[in-house]
Amino acid sequence: MSSKHPDSRAFAALFMTFFGAIWLLSWCLRTFGPSAETLIALLTASIVLGVAARYLKNSRSTDPDWVTYFKKYRRSFYLINVVQWMMIVAVVVIFPKLGYSEWIEASIICIVGLHFFPLAHIFEISQFYMTEGFMVLVAIFLPLISTTWPGSALGSLGAGIILWVSSIYMLANKPDSN
Repeated sequence: MSSKHPDSRAFAALFMTFFGAIWLLSWCLRTFGPSAETLIALLTASIVLGVAARYLKNSRSTDPDWVTYFKKYRRSFYLINVVQWMMIVAVVVIFPKLGYSEWIEASIICIVGLHFFPLAHIFEISQFYMTEGFMVLVAIFLPLISTTWPGSALGSLGAGIILWVSSIYMLANKPDSN
């Protein structure tokens, strides 16, 4: 299953670019500190990827009914994202009280990854299944492979790279026809 709507892929790529940039910003700040050069490079890359997503959305759109299509699934989209953010807030609030602060980042990465499963179904974007899988794998293996965990910025780096690679993949590849 892949999206019949190029606009849905470009729309998703815009979101992935934005949130990937946030993850990469977290990695940059934790790894290099507030280095102007690093932040400028990240900002530039984010703008280029975002502009590319917007351009490709406008140039590849073959479905004039994208707004109608999105309206049909808007409620599900919002519900999935509200549940995701409620779970993230719960993790951030509850884990420190239970003494599991070091698990916050891995848990958030897992939650973000899992939210792609229902989105893949409603928007018919099969790429989301791979994005979900890689995000969950990063969340699971981060504590096992990082010699500096907890406190490692590798989770942020992994999540950011996965989101950006997914964004680039969706923009660079035409959707398969069903």
